[in-house]
Amino acid sequence: MQYRFFAPALSNIAVTEGSEGFQTDGRSIYYDPVLVLKLQRDDPVRLTRTYLHTILHPVFGHLFAADKLNPELWDLACDISTESAILSDLKAGYELDTDAAAKSVVAMIFKDAGGLSADRIYRYFSNDPPSERMIHEYTQIFKRDSHTVWRRVPQEELFINEEMWKKISRQISAGINSSSSASKEADPLKENIELAGRKKVNYSAVLRRFSVSGEYMKASEDEFDYIYYTYGLETYGNMPLIEPLEYREDKKIKDFAIIIDTSASTKGETVSGFLRKTADILKNSDSYFSKVCIHILQCDSDVKSDIRITDREELENFIRNGKLTGMGATDFRPAFEYVDELVRNREFTDLKGVIYFTDGYGIYPHKAPGYDAVFAFPGEDINRPKVPAWAICTVLDEDDLQRAGSVSDTDQEN
Repeated sequence: MQYRFFAPALSNIAVTEGSEGFQTDGRSIYYDPVLVLKLQRDDPVRLTRTYLHTILHPVFGHLFAADKLNPELWDLACDISTESAILSDLKAGYELDTDAAAKSVVAMIFKDAGGLSADRIYRYFSNDPPSERMIHEYTQIFKRDSHTVWRRVPQEELFINEEMWKKISRQISAGINSSSSASKEADPLKENIELAGRKKVNYSAVLRRFSVSGEYMKASEDEFDYIYYTYGLETYGNMPLIEPLEYREDKKIKDFAIIIDTSASTKGETVSGFLRKTADILKNSDSYFSKVCIHILQCDSDVKSDIRITDREELENFIRNGKLTGMGATDFRPAFEYVDELVRNREFTDLKGVIYFTDGYGIYPHKAPGYDAVFAFPGEDINRPKVPAWAICTVLDEDDLQRAGSVSDTDQEN
């Protein structure tokens, strides 16, 4: 009753006997009956806290991102994030003897990481790895359950469970926000739930918004009749009765602009990963023409550079050898004004939109441009300023971007 907001989570998960302590795969909470009886006899508060800790992992979406580069740091980040949320809204009578030490560690991490979501803590640990002694100490303070089952569940089952738990997270978030008892001190709890419940826009689908109709050289399978074609070859030798059309009309990407926020908040490896991800989507989906007009702008408070890309080879070369310039404050308006000038000068024949890669902290234009404007953010950030209603937003996984950027750097060295 004291944690009544979590009723949607508690009522949508089974409780199943297991033998590896406490853990969950999003479908069941598995428990060791001997451990439950022992905790109920010796430390019932710890039993309740462990149950709450375990149920919060799928609520926060932790197990659906268990493919992080460093599983040990991700597991620890998830445990610290979960306990920080519990401590921020801890009910009387559920305190543990480790809570004082946990609050001290949480306060230190919040000061350095700027947030208490698992993603932020993991990023903080990745940039400044804790020592083995610290990992052991933090594990003793924050660990309540096992996470081994997270990496055993097939990806297709995880995807189905993730969609269900996003819905549950949104229901819990609505209950907390509508309650008069929800205090400002519960920010870590609300931050984690709101981030988990957000709907993400697929980046590949966003890119397809920029496609235009056009003809390109490729046999049109819809117009090709194999019966008459082979009959002609058999009857008249090398003279087919109907030849396939040499051109086919389709919707592909031809003109668009990529704007890179080069303020101090963006890193070269992450930017390189973003460009690599964009290029891979275009290349693997065969979704743009062989000849294109892509302008890659670098902008902080002003446009610092403009590189025109006309084919895949030039794009690959820029990803490998391009240099970032800027590192000042962020203002989105000059970049849009520059793109508008390119349109007026007929640099683009049919511009459908621009992609602005940024952390979102900047000055937005007051009016919508005459084309789609996509803001691609590297990772979730609940404190990110609200974007205008006309903007299309998509959140990219920062670890994927860093991984892609590292691969690109390796290719460059080779």
